Amino acid sequence: MPGTEISGDRERRVSNTTNLLSEAQMAGLVARLDQLGIRCSQSSACTNQYPEPSYVLRAMGLSEDEAYSSIRFSFSELNTIEEVDWVVNKIADIYNILRKFNLNSTSASSQR
Repeated sequence: MPGTEISGDRERRVSNTTNLLSEAQMAGLVARLDQLGIRCSQSSACTNQYPEPSYVLRAMGLSEDEAYSSIRFSFSELNTIEEVDWVVNKIADIYNILRKFNLNSTSASSQR
């Protein structure tokens, strides 16, 4: 996903959890991944039921918009490389679909 980076320190981090920060809002991506059975979140594990930006990301210095543009994945020793590869491919597919939709929506609203 163009314009996406890993949040946090690359060396000192929890080894099974990754948070991605993108230029786009991630709610649509999270919803589509959930439909495929891929569990991820826009907040910390202990507060994912609240529709607020992650307090952890805010404490790390991210703005509210950046927190809403983030997505968190956690892995276990039971996950395989093949599963991770499958998820990465699904993320790319969904991101490209949503990006086209957003581009079409933006151009349609600018023509009005």
